[in-house]
Amino acid sequence: MTIHFGIMPNRLLILVADADEVSRRHLCERLHQHGFETFESDNGYAVQALALALRPAAVIMEVALPGRDGLEVCRMIRKDEETKSILVILLTELSHQLDRLAGFRAGTDDYVTKPYHEEELILRLEALLRRSAERRDLSRHKVGPFEFDFTALRMTLDGRERLLSKMEFKLLNLLVSKMGRVVDRDLILSVVWPQSDESKSRSLDTH
Repeated sequence: MTIHFGIMPNRLLILVADADEVSRRHLCERLHQHGFETFESDNGYAVQALALALRPAAVIMEVALPGRDGLEVCRMIRKDEETKSILVILLTELSHQLDRLAGFRAGTDDYVTKPYHEEELILRLEALLRRSAERRDLSRHKVGPFEFDFTALRMTLDGRERLLSKMEFKLLNLLVSKMGRVVDRDLILSVVWPQSDESKSRSLDTH
């Protein structure tokens, strides 16, 4: 799984999932130029968990992802109460009407055929974000006594702000999102320490 992560205050996060590294990186560069931050993945198995852990404003993903296809991932995102309001745009080389219908039945907000023009795709994304009634809620995540503000990278517990590093913020948000469930070590490393090496893996043990 290849992942790139970056968060800057007041910039919406877009999760981009595409097996084609060149296309994925190129799209992410264009999104950066339009003021978005991005998180990359090349594997369908990770996308739903990443959507839950990171709460992106939108997911742009290829239908033909390895491991788990985009249609199935889209259905999973829509079924989960915690992620169902996240916008989804599916990318595919299939242009048949039946394929488009399958995408919309899976719950996608838009369906774009490859090859696509990056500017048009980003305009579609921006239009969806403007129309989304849930947009304001995407910047905050509340679970029990924990509340995470993704814009300011702040966390409050029972209404009191707790000072956390960016790494601690990401780690705690992931664990709280998965409360009551076992969290896979590889998922923690991919979310908190993207492109981790052995030294970063050892850092997890100290936390």
